[in-house]
Amino acid sequence: MKTKLFLLIFQLCTVIGYSQKLLQLTVDLSGITDKSGITIHYFNGMVDTKIADTLHTNILTLHQPFFSEYVPIAIRYKVKSGEEEERIFFAN
Repeated sequence: MKTKLFLLIFQLCTVIGYSQKLLQLTVDLSGITDKSGITIHYFNGMVDTKIADTLHTNILTLHQPFFSEYVPIAIRYKVKSGEEEERIFFAN
């Protein structure tokens, strides 16, 4: 048990030690009319993270550490014809 706890603490300290950059991003989603089907993913260099299934506001603010040169952010939403569209952005 003590070994598992030590490894967990060591891993957390390693992750915190390597997170040298902070993603501070604000996304304005006011141009998307149907917000019920929005999915947002970003890859911080270690983990692919899903942000939201449904957004109730037009502004999404991210303050997350990242471990790579760029952070790809994929925003998938429905357009008026009912089809899905995906936009991919790269932040640094």
